Amino acid sequence: MSATTNYGLNIYTDAEVENLGTVRDWRSKVDGTGSDSNMMKIDAALKNIADSIPAASDFKGRVWTNTTVEVSDWVSDNTYEDYPYKAVISKTGITANDILFVVFDMAEAVSGNYAPICSSAAGTVTIYAKEVPAADIIIPVIKEVV
Repeated sequence: MSATTNYGLNIYTDAEVENLGTVRDWRSKVDGTGSDSNMMKIDAALKNIADSIPAASDFKGRVWTNTTVEVSDWVSDNTYEDYPYKAVISKTGITANDILFVVFDMAEAVSGNYAPICSSAAGTVTIYAKEVPAADIIIPVIKEVV
């Protein structure tokens, strides 16, 4: 019998597979507890993964999801020469001191139309564009950076 590289899972040879007792015996032949069986190794690996995932309460900062920006929200603006249009999005609780991260949908993110920055003010986040989009867009995530 050999073992996998990453998790040390047992790899049985053809001869061992033919011996149903080897495959059927989930307990370790070392100490009889099953501590080195495949199932115990998988269980331990999954537990480590689960323990490493932070709880929702561990995330700091506010998150807004699936924000629709309508075509009619865009207006001319001269804040940034390369992005002559802006859309002001209302979000309760935002202040001018907040640092926000806007995550566009993939199509918008790679289009080159949207500025890689945003600005915040009392109750709003402002995004910028080179051109007014032809249709409403949905911003999957707006995240407060803490």
